[in-house]
Amino acid sequence: MTKVSEPDSETMGLTKQEHYHFAKLSLFMMRLLSRLQDERAPGGGLDAFIRDLENDNALSSPVPLMNQATFLSHAYIVLVWLRERMVADGVDVDELELGLDVGSQVKVIKHDAGRRKDGSEVKRDLSKPGQVMRTLRNAVGHGRVAFSDDSTWEFTDTNREGELVVLSLRWADLGAVCDAVMFAYQQTLYPH
Repeated sequence: MTKVSEPDSETMGLTKQEHYHFAKLSLFMMRLLSRLQDERAPGGGLDAFIRDLENDNALSSPVPLMNQATFLSHAYIVLVWLRERMVADGVDVDELELGLDVGSQVKVIKHDAGRRKDGSEVKRDLSKPGQVMRTLRNAVGHGRVAFSDDSTWEFTDTNREGELVVLSLRWADLGAVCDAVMFAYQQTLYPH
């Protein structure tokens, strides 16, 4: 009998390209759902197909295909799962350029400093895109994300030292962050 080796715990046995490909598939699903939602005409064949699925899953029709769960799933794939692979590959994720403007696109709702054991203050530099990404990653990874009625998200992150950060982003800006992370990783895999 052949012994099956355990996958590497950091990469789960997947290549860099496979990790990136899964993130691309997640992006494809987002775009497909968006297109299906745009093409869904009341009373048409696509609408009937989707209504059947809604009924099978005990959901009130019409269910928007682009919803909080869609965005949150994609954010997890990119900001948590793919980012962890990037770190394992030695990519300096703190230096990624995300193209975000902290203050307009990313609103800092709250930022309380923490304290180290020696009493010194801990407060991350949110002017650095990598620190914004780390905050978003931690909030998504630990399930500390709230949705607002005005199409914004609130991401809350705390650390061992008691630092508290709450950031707010619009849906489109969260998508832009995910795109920027994917593009940055693509550049490490397939440099020009």
